[in-house]
Amino acid sequence: QISGSMGHASKNVIQAECLEFMNMHGMNISNSYAHSRQKMDIVMYLKMNRIQQLNSIGFIWDSLEHAWNEHFNQLCAFKAKNGHCIVSQNDAQNISLVEWVRQQRLLYKKNTLNSNYIQQLNSIGFIWVLHERSYELDLVWDLCDLS
Repeated sequence: QISGSMGHASKNVIQAECLEFMNMHGMNISNSYAHSRQKMDIVMYLKMNRIQQLNSIGFIWDSLEHAWNEHFNQLCAFKAKNGHCIVSQNDAQNISLVEWVRQQRLLYKKNTLNSNYIQQLNSIGFIWVLHERSYELDLVWDLCDLS
């Protein structure tokens, strides 16, 4: 698993990258200001290079956001398959999704759920209070009862 660090690069590798950068940009160290400025440029280059490398291998910068989006995508797939967002607490196939949905409702009730998450969930017809939806479903079933 990839973590927040690329590992400990050897001093020689870092020096080689710095020299490569300096050669690419025609730098030489002539005075203390230029030296400081060049060091800052090198550090920025190395940081940008590392960021690009991490992005290229799919590095996840915000694991909480990523996890939320993964669960949201699972809920969207659930809705596409079932026509609704009500994941039964007895659904053994979706245990992780059941817990995530419960957590979203709890955070919403406490008024601590991110407003962007609320908008995303509203956009797919997420039901925040289950007893309201149960009442609606009972009413529909009563209307459809042909006996």
